[in-house]
Amino acid sequence: MTLEDLAAINMILASPGHHLLPHLHPNRPPNTVWFDEDGSVAASVRQIFERDFKEPHASWKQTPGNVVRRWFESFAQMYHWDSGFTSLVRDSFEAKLKVQMNRQVCRWKKVWRVKGDAAMPVWFDPNVWAGLVTYWLDPGTEVRSCNSRAARYSDPDGHGPSKHRSGQTSYKARARIIAEETGESIPDLLGVLEITKRKPDGSFVDGKSEQLYNDVTSKFQELSQAASADPESTGSVGLTPAEKNKIYCELAPRKKGRIYGVGSLNQSVGSVSASFPSSSSSEDQSLKKIIKEQALVIQSQGNEIGRLSAAVRYLATKDSTLANILQSEDVPSSHNSEGMSHDSRDDESDAI
Repeated sequence: MTLEDLAAINMILASPGHHLLPHLHPNRPPNTVWFDEDGSVAASVRQIFERDFKEPHASWKQTPGNVVRRWFESFAQMYHWDSGFTSLVRDSFEAKLKVQMNRQVCRWKKVWRVKGDAAMPVWFDPNVWAGLVTYWLDPGTEVRSCNSRAARYSDPDGHGPSKHRSGQTSYKARARIIAEETGESIPDLLGVLEITKRKPDGSFVDGKSEQLYNDVTSKFQELSQAASADPESTGSVGLTPAEKNKIYCELAPRKKGRIYGVGSLNQSVGSVSASFPSSSSSEDQSLKKIIKEQALVIQSQGNEIGRLSAAVRYLATKDSTLANILQSEDVPSSHNSEGMSHDSRDDESDAI
C-alpha cells in the first residue's frame, strides 16, 4: 500500500461510530473475526465485488489496481480493525478476493455453458456480461481452461483426484473448532484431515487421504508402543500435539512446498509446533507493526506540512500583507523560545 492509500483507509477507521462495526483481528480474541476462519468475512468480500462488477474482469490478473483499491475502501466501511493492521488486512483481503472472484467467475461461466446469456445475473450490466462472454469464447482462454482442469484432476499417484468435505469452512476454522473442543492451542493436523476427508461411514473421499491417515496413525502406534516398552520411560507415554504434528508433516506428501491435507493451515505450520496466535510475542510483533505504520503516516504528514509551509513562504514574497502576518506570528514564538531557554537554565542552576 502507498502512504496515501494507508492514510485514506485509516481516516475511514477513525470516522465516528466506525468502532461499532464488526472487528477484525488476526489473533481472533473474543468478539472478533478473521478472513480464513469466518465465512461471514468471505461472504462480505464476495458481495463487494459482485455488486461493483462494472468491468469485464474475467480473472484476478485482469483486475486493475484502482478497482481493487475501491473494493477495499468498501470493505473498510463494513469492518473495523486497529489501524496498525491495515496492511495485513489489505493483503488478506486481496488473497481472499482472488479466491472468491475466480470461483464466482467460474460459476458464471459454468452456468453460461448450459443456459447461454440467460445465465446473466439480474444485476449485471449487459455490456459487462458481453465482455465476459467474449473472453470465454476466445480459443486461447479455452485452452488455458482445459489445461487447468486437467491439472486439477490429474492422478499421478493412482489414488484418484484430491477432494474434501469442508465445504465453505476453511481448514483453519476447522482446526480452531477442534482445538476449542480439546482445549489444545496447537492445531491437530490429523484431526483436520479426518474431519475434512472422511465420510460419515468411515471411508475416505480419496485414496491419498486414506493412505496418509493410515501411515500417520501407524507411526503413532509404533512410537507409543516403543515408549511403553522402554524400561527407563517414566510418566505418560502419549505423544504431545507438537510431536504428532511433526510426524504428520514428515509423512504427508508435498507439492510446491505445501503440505497435503491441511489447506489454509499451510500458512501456519512452517513450524510443526505452531499454535494459534495468542502469545505475547505475537502481540509484540503487532505492536511493532503499528508503530512502524504510524511512523510512516506521521512522516507523510510532516512532508505535506513542509510543502505547504514552503508554498506559503513563497506566496509571502509576492504579498506584503501575508508577509506581515507571518512576521507578526514569528515574533512571539521567538520570545517564547528565549523564555523557555532561560527557564531551562534556571532549572539546571536549581538542580546544581
